[in-house]
Amino acid sequence: MERAKRILKEVFGFDDFRPLQAEIVKSVLDREDLLAIMPTGGGKSLCYQLPAILSQRLTVVVSPLISLMKDQVDQLTQLGIPAAILNSALVPEAYRRNVEMIRSLRARLLYLAPESLLKPSILELLKSVPVDCLAIDEAHCISFWGHEFRPEYRKLQDIRQNFPDAVCAAFTATATPRVREDIKECLGFSQAREFVASFDRENLFLEVRPKENAWSQLLDFIRRFPEESGIVYCFTRKQVDALYSGLREEGFSALPYHAGLNDAQRAENQEKFIRDDIRIVVATIAFGMGIDKPNIRFVVHYDLPKTLEHYYQEIGRAGRDGLPAHCLLFLGYGDIRKIRHFIDQGQNSEEKRIARVHLGALLHYAETEDCRRSPLLSYFGETFEKQNCGMCDNCKAEKKPTRDVTIEAQKFMSCVKRTGERFGANHVIDVLRGSKAKKILKFCHDRLSTYGIGTDLSKRQWFALCRKLLGKGYMNQDMRYGSLMVTEKGWEVLRGNEKVRAHIEEETPEAPAEVPKDLPFDRELFQSLRKLRKSLSDEADVPPYVVFPDKTLVEMSTFFPQSPESLENIHGVGKVKLDTYGPAFLEEIGSYCRKKGIEEVPFSRPSLSKSKTAAFPGKKRHHEVAEAFSRGKSIEDLMKAYAVKESTVLRHLYDYLREGRRISPDRFLGSFDISSDLRTRVFGHFDDLGFFYLKPVYEAMQGHVAYEDLHRLRVHYMCVRGPEAVSENAAKGAAVGRKAIVCLANSRKYSGCCVAGKDFTEDGPVQWVRPVAPCPMGELTVQCTLLENSEIPRPLDILEIPLKRPYPKDYQTENFLISDGPWKKTGRFPVSELDSMCDWPDSLWLNGWSAYSGVNDRMPEELVKERVTSSLYLVRPDDLNVVVCENAKLLKKVRVDFRYRGETYCLPATDPDLEKYFIEQPLGEYPAQNDDVYLTVSISEPFEGFCYKLVAAVLNLEI
Repeated sequence: MERAKRILKEVFGFDDFRPLQAEIVKSVLDREDLLAIMPTGGGKSLCYQLPAILSQRLTVVVSPLISLMKDQVDQLTQLGIPAAILNSALVPEAYRRNVEMIRSLRARLLYLAPESLLKPSILELLKSVPVDCLAIDEAHCISFWGHEFRPEYRKLQDIRQNFPDAVCAAFTATATPRVREDIKECLGFSQAREFVASFDRENLFLEVRPKENAWSQLLDFIRRFPEESGIVYCFTRKQVDALYSGLREEGFSALPYHAGLNDAQRAENQEKFIRDDIRIVVATIAFGMGIDKPNIRFVVHYDLPKTLEHYYQEIGRAGRDGLPAHCLLFLGYGDIRKIRHFIDQGQNSEEKRIARVHLGALLHYAETEDCRRSPLLSYFGETFEKQNCGMCDNCKAEKKPTRDVTIEAQKFMSCVKRTGERFGANHVIDVLRGSKAKKILKFCHDRLSTYGIGTDLSKRQWFALCRKLLGKGYMNQDMRYGSLMVTEKGWEVLRGNEKVRAHIEEETPEAPAEVPKDLPFDRELFQSLRKLRKSLSDEADVPPYVVFPDKTLVEMSTFFPQSPESLENIHGVGKVKLDTYGPAFLEEIGSYCRKKGIEEVPFSRPSLSKSKTAAFPGKKRHHEVAEAFSRGKSIEDLMKAYAVKESTVLRHLYDYLREGRRISPDRFLGSFDISSDLRTRVFGHFDDLGFFYLKPVYEAMQGHVAYEDLHRLRVHYMCVRGPEAVSENAAKGAAVGRKAIVCLANSRKYSGCCVAGKDFTEDGPVQWVRPVAPCPMGELTVQCTLLENSEIPRPLDILEIPLKRPYPKDYQTENFLISDGPWKKTGRFPVSELDSMCDWPDSLWLNGWSAYSGVNDRMPEELVKERVTSSLYLVRPDDLNVVVCENAKLLKKVRVDFRYRGETYCLPATDPDLEKYFIEQPLGEYPAQNDDVYLTVSISEPFEGFCYKLVAAVLNLEI
């Protein structure tokens, strides 16, 4: 060990060993198999590198990442230590050179992926030389219970038989007690030593925030770290691209990292981050393993990580220099639903059980009101003795008020006992809340005394209480099956010998009324104005709200307008209504104010050109793509950068040009293998027939030009002709004829209905199509839409519809005039394919304007005309609830309440199937029972200065 200390200083430049390093090095030198659990940055690699130098024999290092192995080999080579790597990424000459290093006994360390080690040629090579040590890095991959289980790692036990004289040392930074036992059992460690360093990274500040307006929250947080390095983790590639683009727009130095980028681009972005050429990496969890960058000052989890092991490993990349670093996790319940959805997609029931247990542990950490280090370290088998760590949000914040929840705890644990301690939290909660699920009836749990006694708490509140009972030691959970068991401490609560106090978040009810009673308006004047409105509406033979809605009367009763100019400032008072009804209302308000001595209250409505909330980051996707194309990126470059097909890139360019923007025609020179003669003929047909729909041009060319080439030539044509010609020519064309669409909405509209879907020709569903009738609002009659069997279209039907021609209006670019003839149903579109049809709604979600009974449910008309290019979008939301409420007239209404990209929405529902079912249900909220729910959201025609967002269809909702 004296010699080891000298090498530590002379070769590696360290004065002292870090905790447990010396003990582990000695154990390897003493030929003892071992398992070492050391936190990220704890110095695991030195524990097998130093013995390899001392022994002068070969150490084989098994590692899962090529980039990690390459970094270590490069570092060792710089230190003068002969090390090699064998993998498919090497050029043949380098591979042969490294093999020769092994055969000649010159290499001290050989790095291999487990897949490479299993190859017969590699095994034969290693059998020909003395192998002193088999070091297994990221050993949690061995365990079925580990968060990154890899079957190849499971075969390492058999590999060990080939090297009976080699000591085996397994290393990992994240392993629960259950995972450790699994690793030792798999590797045949009967008498192995186990070294477990503390999991507490004292320099990391741990914080969890509710995911409310996540984009604004992220910007505010990052601005606290000027010129510092950080990582933002996201769940999906799409989210990574959106945040990366948004950060660049805000002036931050950032790059993306995810599996959709090619190897060279990922390596380049990672290298720039390591060298401080850029500040921030926005990444999926694929990023960061093996990165030895010491100065990462913050790590943000924009989305919920899959497991607590993933979370611990990812925050471990911060503050490796020992200086303070901040770790922020956004807790969004939509993310929880997303993870549960992925869990439910699994085929193996054992894997599902394990994943649910992992999710429960993660939520226990995220929702704890105590020191965050306590559940985090407890998960890895370490007890945290301090009451206050001083380095987490809970320890720094004021404690939330608690209340006595002993009765609720007794109910829950009694139900656990009465169901035989064989079930998980979900089943127990279903029993408490009186569910009629098949599983409840199968086990006759509807006959238990605890059945239905827990309807006073929501399902979410019961889950929160369950996690608190687990965290406080009143219950245990079986790590294999997820079943709950009451501990002796819990029995004390059941016997009434111990009280339980906890903070349980209250459920926020939906406010159903249009006129909240706590608004500071003059109720006497309000009632007088209602009477006036009623008399005027009776005279005009229209409903009262047609004169003015209640919100308008509330504002009149708040600001007391007494001049035409002031009255016109009130919500819902346009020029026409001012002329029609203004004199009568001004006389009523003026008379009341003179009698009461009330002065007009100054009031000015905010400019509609300024959004009240931060928009979602980044440019519109078609703007981003088109501008990159204009700067010189080829179509092939854009296909790789965005991981999309050529047709998608062309569609983005087409949308960009349709907005009246320009792209140089020179960008297409040499791009298409088509003769100039054919190009000229196609352009002539575009002049005559228009380009909105390609079928007439295809037929005019008698099929001599493929649809793929027509897509390309259409974009080129638009560039050549310029915005003015494009605008004039857009809606030209011969009769469209029959067109196939996937029906994505059949909604109520005025006295008729609205059917909409996506074009199902050529390359699959691409373009929205809304058949409209030649009437002012375009609504269809039911007779228009009847199918041949007299049924009406249903969402996901594949329909053939007779259409005349494109009929775009303002932002409603999807309109097609219907033609005479029957509608036909030709099939059904699978729910499993809906993800591929979802839109990127960057222009729909202009937030900050809410009606009294909605949230983010409307947009100023002038902004819609200025910024919205499509009025139909298919999206997959989070946390969806159907809300049955009443308006001010006590009429039942059905709304859809959901979250999307961190924002909350509550929109009116015009889906007739949804309305028909829920209008018969009691008032309240009805959460979606499955996660694969999709919404078709439509923008209405302008009404009193606003366009409203409407849920035109809810697809795949279980009701």
